[in-house]
Amino acid sequence: MHRTLVVIPLFVSERTVSRVNDLLDAIRAFERVDDLQLLFVLDGDRQELFHLSEANAAFRAHVLSNPREGRGNGWSGGLVCGLLAAFRYALSLPDWEILLRLDDDAMVARPFSERARQLFAENDRIGELGYYEFGRRPAPGEYHYFFGPFYRRSKLLSHHDDVNGLWFSLTGWRRSVRLMIRDACRNGYVFGEFCQGGAYFLSRRCLERFAAYRPFRNPWRFAYCDFTEDFFFAIATRAVGMDIRYVADDDRFLNLKWKGLSRPAEELLREGYAIVHSVKEEDARVEERQRAAFRLWRDTAWAGAE
Repeated sequence: MHRTLVVIPLFVSERTVSRVNDLLDAIRAFERVDDLQLLFVLDGDRQELFHLSEANAAFRAHVLSNPREGRGNGWSGGLVCGLLAAFRYALSLPDWEILLRLDDDAMVARPFSERARQLFAENDRIGELGYYEFGRRPAPGEYHYFFGPFYRRSKLLSHHDDVNGLWFSLTGWRRSVRLMIRDACRNGYVFGEFCQGGAYFLSRRCLERFAAYRPFRNPWRFAYCDFTEDFFFAIATRAVGMDIRYVADDDRFLNLKWKGLSRPAEELLREGYAIVHSVKEEDARVEERQRAAFRLWRDTAWAGAE
């Protein structure tokens, strides 16, 4: 039974394909292949480069092309579009209980599926399980002071007009997002609440509610949405009436940072985290040293502990 579904969006290039195969090597070291299935959401104009290594071909894998077809921003709305399509497709796949959304530049360092299932089992209202900023668990009603403005654009000059568009548009993605924010606030969402996008879990029940939620019927309409998924799916989870379970550094489960690792790889390994983000570096030599530390861990220390 493939109890965990791992969803990996991938803007295909030679480097990202290499990263994802290294990530899958790590997953194979800590999880049973028969307990997992994979769903790749491919983007970009070089999708023919995508392939799994011979060892990773043992996974049951599914491939979906991002329906945005080049429209919008691949990092924000385009990614949201692809993930909404993937989450809808995921419901056609049998057996799985929890979904793990992973970046290709995340890294697995310990088993994760059973721990995630235990955390979801604490409360059947939990729809999303993720990591809040800098390893700190938010107090009730208190969220990131810097990201507090829930709608934030890189084009600062157009920010005011776009906020007005969000509030008053009668059609398109802005209207859908406005309705989503309304529903989320009714269910306890606080502006600024989010989960780091490098790795988070969703329950099957949460995805079933996404599929039934009217604003999500056409995923492609979000291709031009300016929200990053970190905020989007936190709002979405609240909008469909489910809760978010945050983990922090003292849980020793997830340790996520937007760019780079929060601490040296060796230190994170000693502290016992299951999933970390991000091992990607602009300097390929630095990235390879970090990946080598994780490979050494799973090939020697972890293998010896077993």
